[in-house]
Formats: sequence, C-alpha cells, structure tokens
Amino acid sequence: MTRLYTVFKCWFPFWREAAPPSLFVILIILGLELGGWLDGPERATSDWLMRQRNFQTTSNYITLVTIDDQDLQSLEGYPVANADLAAAIEILQAASPRVVGISLLRHLSSTNIANLQQTLAKYPNVVGTEIALSRNAASNVPSPLGLSSTHIGFVDPLIDNDGKVRRQLLAARVNTGDLKYAFSLQLARFYLAQENIFLSPIDALTHPIRLGDTSIAQIHSGMSGYSQKSAYADTNRSQMLLDFSAADSAFSTITFSTITLSDLLHKRFSPAQIQDRIVMIGMAAPSLNNTFQTGAFSNVRLAAQQNQSVGFAATHNPYLYEIEIEAHATEQLLQNVLIGRPSIKILPKILVLLLIFLWSTVGIILGLVLPYFWQTFAAIACTSLILIFISFEALFFGWLIPIFPILAALIGASSITTFYNCSVRNLLAQHRSTVEQTFESIHNGPLQTLAILSRQIQSQTTSSEMIVSRLEILNQELRSMYEIMENQGISFQNHLFLDDNLTLNLNDPLSELLFQVTEHTLSRPFPAFSNLKACMTPDFALLDSCQLSLRDKRGLCLFLEEALCNIGKYGLEATYINVICHYTESEYSIEVINNHAHRTIEDSTFDEGYGSHQATRLAKYLNGHFQRFFGPNNTLHCQITWPKKQTMFVKITTLVQQSIDVQQHIKDSLVSNFHRKS
Repeated sequence: MTRLYTVFKCWFPFWREAAPPSLFVILIILGLELGGWLDGPERATSDWLMRQRNFQTTSNYITLVTIDDQDLQSLEGYPVANADLAAAIEILQAASPRVVGISLLRHLSSTNIANLQQTLAKYPNVVGTEIALSRNAASNVPSPLGLSSTHIGFVDPLIDNDGKVRRQLLAARVNTGDLKYAFSLQLARFYLAQENIFLSPIDALTHPIRLGDTSIAQIHSGMSGYSQKSAYADTNRSQMLLDFSAADSAFSTITFSTITLSDLLHKRFSPAQIQDRIVMIGMAAPSLNNTFQTGAFSNVRLAAQQNQSVGFAATHNPYLYEIEIEAHATEQLLQNVLIGRPSIKILPKILVLLLIFLWSTVGIILGLVLPYFWQTFAAIACTSLILIFISFEALFFGWLIPIFPILAALIGASSITTFYNCSVRNLLAQHRSTVEQTFESIHNGPLQTLAILSRQIQSQTTSSEMIVSRLEILNQELRSMYEIMENQGISFQNHLFLDDNLTLNLNDPLSELLFQVTEHTLSRPFPAFSNLKACMTPDFALLDSCQLSLRDKRGLCLFLEEALCNIGKYGLEATYINVICHYTESEYSIEVINNHAHRTIEDSTFDEGYGSHQATRLAKYLNGHFQRFFGPNNTLHCQITWPKKQTMFVKITTLVQQSIDVQQHIKDSLVSNFHRKS
C-alpha cells in the first residue's frame, strides 16, 4: 500500500495537469453521443464489422423463386401473367413446401386474377404481401391475391437516413388501430407452427415479440446509432436489427438456394429444394430497379452480381432485392428460435457512455506512462485492435458494440495526453540541459579558479597580491555567470561559453572547436602549465570527417577542457602535454597524455569526480568508452574512443565490395589451380 501511495503521489501532479484537456475531449464525445451526432459513424462502423464475415453458408429453411429479366422475356413479358404464377404454385405445392410466400404486389397482371385467387384458396400455406403503413392511404397497396388478413404480411421498408436498410419491422398498428404483422414474421410464424412453436399474443409493441420461448431483441429510441427519437422511435411499431449473416456461425453470411421462374415452370429443379421449406416468390430483375442498399455486405448473391451487368460493382454497391431482404429477416427469426442463435442487440446507452469513459481513461494512462510518442502510438494501435477484436467477438454472442465513439475517446484522450506528456518531458529535458550547461560552465570556470586558489593558500607560497588577483578573477567569473546563463537560455544548443570573452559556435568544424579549447585552456593561469617544456601541437583535422551532433561536439570540447584543467591543477611535475587524435576505419579517439609523476604505475585507482562522470556519460552517448590509465615512463593517459558512424549507403557499399572481393579471390584461385594443373 505504501508503494501504491508513493506511485500515486508521484503521478498525481501529472494527472492534475494532463487530465483537464483530456477530460474536455471526453466530454465532447459524450455530448455528441448523447445528442445523436455520432449515429451515422456508428452505423458505418457496425456495417464494417458485419462485412468482415466472409464465409458463406446456404440456408436450410428458405428457397427463392426469382423472376428476372430473362424470365420476363421468355414468358409473356411484364407484368407477370397470373396464369404463369398459378402454374408455378401448382408445381410448388406438388413438391410439398411448408410455406409459400408471394411478394408480387405491383408486378402482377390484372387479367385472370380470379383464376389465380381460386388456385391460392386451395392451399392454406400461402402468404401474400401488402403495403399498409403509409400515413397517406393512397400510398398503401392491398394484396391482390384474395387471401385472408391472417395470411398477409406487410413489406413496408425501413430505410435509415443514409439510404441503407439495416432494420426490419415485425409488427405495427395502422391508422385504424388494427395490428398487422410483417411478411417475414408471418412466414416464420407459419413455419414454426408445424414445430409446435407459436407466436405469443402481442399486448404492447414496446415489449419484445416472443416466438415460443424466444424473445426477439428490439430497437428502441435512444440506442446507439438510433438516438434521434423522431426519426427512429414509434411506440406503435416493433422493429429489429437485421443480421444479414443469420447463419450457424457469426463469422459467415447466408446465401439462398435459388430457382428462376422459367426453371420452375419447366421443372428444372430438385424436389429437395422445395420440400419442407419456405419458398418465397419475388422479383429479381435489374430493369425494374427494385433494390435496396445495405452496408452489411461486401458481396451479395443476386442483386450485386446482376447489377454488375448494368454498371454496379458488387464489392462497392451491395444492393439487395426486396425478396432477399425479406428472406434474410425470415431466416434470422428461424435461426433465433430453432438453433438458439442470439438476435443482434445494441448495448444500452448507459453502458456505451461507461465504455467511452473507461477506454478514454486507458488512453490517458497510456499517454502518461509511455515516454515517447511512437510508443504511445504503437500502444494505441494495439489497444484499438484489441477493442475491434472484442467487438467482433461480441457479435458472436449477439451484442453490437458501437466502437466508433469508444475509439474516438481512446485516440482523442491518449493523443492529447501524449502531446502534453511529450511537451512536459521536453521542457524538463530542456531545463535539465540548461542546468547541466550552467554547472559545466561553473565547473570548468569559477570552480577551477577556486581550486587553484585554495591549493595556493594551503601551500602558503603565494603572495597576498597574487591571492587578491586570483580573487578578482574569481569575482569576475562569478559575475559573468548570470550573462552566461541568460545566453544559454536562448542559444545553449548552438554555443559553448568558455568565459565572458570567448564563445564557441558549435556549428563550426570540430577541429576548429577543439583547437580553440586547447589554446584557451593552456592560456589559463594554472600552476602546472608554467613548468611545461613541451606541448605537442594536436592535429584535430583527422576528426573533421566525423559526423557528430551539436551535443556530442559540446561534450568533446568539455572533455578536452576538463582533461587539460586536471593537468594544470594536479600535474605540478609534468613537463609535457601531448594531445593525440586517432582515426581508423572503425573508430575515432582523443587522448591526452602527460608525464604526471604524482602517482605510481602500480596505482590503478582514480577518484571519480564530476569530470569523470561527465566523460563517462559522453562515451555512453557516443556508444564508445572512456578510460584513464598509466602508461610507460610514468605517463598518465586520459582517452575517449567512439565508433565511426556509417550511413546505410556506406554499409551496403562495403558489403557489396566485400562480396566482389570474395568472388574475385575465388576466381583467381580457380584460375591459379587451372594453370598449375596444366
């Protein structure tokens, strides 16, 4: 508990600063969700989820008898002749279907309608269609088949405001107050009656419709995707969300066994396609333009394939004929009852709002915990994939999770928090760098002067005038620190301040920078420098080919200054200084050597001061190493080495050249062996 409290105490200031902008984004998304402004994107993402189920299975309950353009041409043309339909009914009944549904409201001829009605009257398993829910009575179309009201179902389409069909009406009360059933519900009711499964009496359409012990999930106003009450809610209508898969697996889509009217009349079909099934007769002619669009299909068996011939692409224009929509709705009802497949349910609004808040909290945590933007981006991508996978798996259990607002909250909250986190970290890094630069200036400036002054006072060999002079220098260096700090706050990345009279531009070549550092440091009044008899002029030009950042250049300059200052302070018996630059094909190095005699060769330990830590940190940045050791003749070596940075082009060129050399070597060996044998 103490550890958790410590972690919370450390993170609480960050939460307090980062939470308000992220919470503002969350509140915006929650407001949009409550106001229904996200209904369109939610329906689109739901369509995308359903389109991912690409495996197809064939229905075991329904067969379609379609009337296409070829049927109309081979028969008596349009509209469909009543005699042809009557003959088709007789052929179908001979094959013992369980239910026959006829959806041909506006496509039947008015002649000889009485003969068709007499044929249909002989069979109690026939169900017809009507249009009955229009508020304008003139727009309603009664069934021309002469069937009783218990054998008629309405086919009024339910179209969303983006022009797509995603819902199906099951029952509704018309203007007269009468209760009417949908065509799909009537077909399912007649089919299930032979299984001793019956439709329960409907008291209120706001309650779920029950077929036997199965309740059909309904859509109500306020659900995600259908928040606008005026557009989607009606207490006099019962509706369900269409599941166009309606197969044994949630990851597959259903197709239907299909017979054309011409094949039926010529008896070119298998009786197994008809026996004990629901047979639905309807139009499937592209020329009649009786299709509806749905976003839940990436490929449709009838409409999309036929529409390719008239300019539609199946994968981008998923159209369904009216008879197909009714078949899918009927199949869905049968699957719900007979095999227990769950009907599609939308999460309650309160759960959606809770998920938005929870996943956005996850986004905030990711943005705070991960230090780099790319890490947060990768984590958000993985988290989003997990959320999509969960939503896809939830379809298997009949739950449709509106992932759009949840993903928007997750990405929005994590992005805002990440940008804030990166900004704070950059400010902290800049502040830390400024502090380090300031301390480096103090360490290599006033502290060095103070160390010399302290040593001279302890030795009691320095005159008071010299001490006063040193104090004046120290006073001047300390007073100049404010100006140095002020300048560093503006341009510390591009400049190195050695003192108030010398400022180095780090964009200059490295050789010039190191030479100026050497000249400046050796001119400082260190006691050991007065005893030098030789100082080898370094050749820093070897390092000009080294590609370094401004930070690395600064570090090398400070390393050289620190090494020379240490000799000036402690190497009182040193007589020469040699600065050597090494360059090989694989690495660079800078080595400072002096014949310092205060330590013996056997002594291999050194005090670790700030300068040593500074050099070690620089070597780590350069991916190299720092070492200080005794050499021959009681010399002291201070060396930093770092590898040569090769570009990808140079690496590839080197590998290619090595391959060519190996091939040439093999070729020369073969030629030599050949000549030797000959």
